[in-house]
Amino acid sequence: MPLTKPSAVHEDAREHAHQVAHTPKFDGSRNERKNVAILFAHLKTTLRFEQITRPERNQ
Repeated sequence: MPLTKPSAVHEDAREHAHQVAHTPKFDGSRNERKNVAILFAHLKTTLRFEQITRPERNQ
């Protein structure tokens, strides 16, 4: 009696992500993220940031 198991450990999660990938909510969320990234890139260009650095944390 052979046991069937997914080919990868995260196969179920991959299938779920594939099913959700083209739903209207996902498309809207992706467009919003894209717009934020574009606006941030324009802001960095306008303010001439070459690299944003985080402050050092004292341990």
